[in-house]
Amino acid sequence: MTLRPVLAALLVLLAGCGGLGTAGDAAADRTVTPAPVPTDSPTPRPERAAVPDPLTGTAPNATGLARLHVESLSRRSYLLDTYVSRTWGEGFARSVENRLDRRSYRVQSGGTYRASRVLLVVGSGPASRLPRWEAYADGEAEYRRVVGGGGTSYERRSLSPAALPPHLGRAMALVVRYLDVAETSVEHVRTERGPRLRVVGREPRAPGLGNASDYRVEAVVTGAGRVEIIEATYRTQRGVSVRVGFRVRDVGSVRVRPPDWYGEARAETLGNGASTNGTEVADGTPTPAPGASLDGTTSPGPTPSSNGSVGWRSSGPRPPTAVT
Repeated sequence: MTLRPVLAALLVLLAGCGGLGTAGDAAADRTVTPAPVPTDSPTPRPERAAVPDPLTGTAPNATGLARLHVESLSRRSYLLDTYVSRTWGEGFARSVENRLDRRSYRVQSGGTYRASRVLLVVGSGPASRLPRWEAYADGEAEYRRVVGGGGTSYERRSLSPAALPPHLGRAMALVVRYLDVAETSVEHVRTERGPRLRVVGREPRAPGLGNASDYRVEAVVTGAGRVEIIEATYRTQRGVSVRVGFRVRDVGSVRVRPPDWYGEARAETLGNGASTNGTEVADGTPTPAPGASLDGTTSPGPTPSSNGSVGWRSSGPRPPTAVT
């Protein structure tokens, strides 16, 4: 009689152990998915622009870079803005004047483009806008509509297939002159257009700039060698502050249509027999001597140009001086 409670307790205990064993076996039978094990996968390096050969040395090869720039744009459409700004008279009790010479090009191809030039002088008095021109090139010739105090005139300039068009020649001359420095720093940067190179230089080697003070040039360059931005700033011996450079935008997305005055310009200039050797455009500014720079200082070597003979017929009095 006394053993029955004990046996009943043992049976309950054994049943409980059997239940636990069954639950444990069920748990063991379940498949467990292992957690992923971290691996040392390499982090992808950010995209960087290739460094073109003219920028691999301590001192840049400005001529080589200018050639790459021309090659990268020779069959492309784009917008180009060039400018030269000169400021003088800075100082206490001295009037400040600024002269801005800006040329803008809307290029569809080497021989098809529209261009304009504006000269603006700002001083102590009201701003004065000097004679200016706008141009259209149809692949064979460039036609200019010149507006000045003497009225409106038209010019025709033949485009030589063997020469650089004026927009490429002008940009090439800027790169060759102002990026010819003793040493540069080159760093990789990111822009909204992708990876680029930022080039900063000082101590110009070009004759005529050797006496400039506070010289600094900065350029933004693609891996293919296209110079999208260049700007040089310095002060001349006479105390004139100069800022000169250009910007290239909208590569591959520019279209050009003839202006309203294109037909009139052709009628005025074709077959009139007026031509001269060299180039001219009547805007009241003296013509730079051969080898002169774009900012008025001297520079060795010729500046690339595509201008040939000029046909000129005016719908008003002909201004006395000429310059491209």
